[in-house]
Amino acid sequence: LGLIGYINYDTNDSTSSSRRDPNQVKTHDLFYSAYLLANGGRLTATHAALDGSKRVSFQFQSPRIGELAREYLSGEAVVNLRELKASLNHLKQIIFAEIQKV
Repeated sequence: LGLIGYINYDTNDSTSSSRRDPNQVKTHDLFYSAYLLANGGRLTATHAALDGSKRVSFQFQSPRIGELAREYLSGEAVVNLRELKASLNHLKQIIFAEIQKV
């Protein structure tokens, strides 16, 4: 699966880049989100699906978004495991909080 197939401009996909800002990405992928957060990505927004699916998307911003995406998708991603675990736990808390709001 190539980078373009995974990160595209369709906001209905699981992962998409912002057309306005190439340093932003929106994704439903929990592990990709945790990877971005653990590597300095700034969480700028969360969105809960209103269709009852209990899906939450995360929007990140970083000048390294493209680089981080390539590393993640190629399997060459390097991450501090403590940071990744902390990021996963933080994002799970956000998911549960967002789902409670719907």
